[in-house]
Amino acid sequence: MTAIEEIKEAINLWSKERTDGEKAKILLGKGSFFKISRLDFEKWGELKVKPEWIYAYGGDFKDVFKFVLIDSESAQKPLDDKTLPYTFVKDFVKDFDVNSPDFLMDIKAGNIEVNDALKRVMRWDIMMDSWIGEQTSTTPDAKGVTKVFKIPFESLKNAFENSNVDEVLAVIGLKPSLDNSGYDTDLILWSTSSIKGTGDLKVENLVKPCPPYCDLPTWP
Repeated sequence: MTAIEEIKEAINLWSKERTDGEKAKILLGKGSFFKISRLDFEKWGELKVKPEWIYAYGGDFKDVFKFVLIDSESAQKPLDDKTLPYTFVKDFVKDFDVNSPDFLMDIKAGNIEVNDALKRVMRWDIMMDSWIGEQTSTTPDAKGVTKVFKIPFESLKNAFENSNVDEVLAVIGLKPSLDNSGYDTDLILWSTSSIKGTGDLKVENLVKPCPPYCDLPTWP
């Protein structure tokens, strides 16, 4: 099976599984974040038309949950050999190296306050199972677990603004829904650096989850 076939199969499988509460709990319980590298960011920056969004699609790669990242310009076309170079498969992991510099010591508010970002991460950590249960129940309001996140490219630009930033951690959280009737999933972007004491590491937000924000092209 080619890389393109594997990606398509994984995304299509998760599209079906995200309404299965027990399966979703197992897959999402194995991680809490994925990484976006500066090389990824710079590759998207090479596009003639700069993307407005980066889409992060959930995918089940043989019972291993991962995220597939593609920019909004490339996603207007089918996944093929031309768009594959702008497509990145990211491991969804739970463990951050304890010997890495403590980026939280240098973090400061970007377009979200640090305290608010931590609250959202904490909510996901302690409410994940019950939230998934609600989203996969048999009630008319149940829409299934998140299929894809829309990450503003501008937020990534802000996150990588400091030249010492090597990568960004995209950490899942829960935020109050717009009508305050419950919670929507969220991605909080934490800038990290391999150099201690670099300062000005930002935490960014404005990510939109689908559902409920599903104005997306048909992809892959």
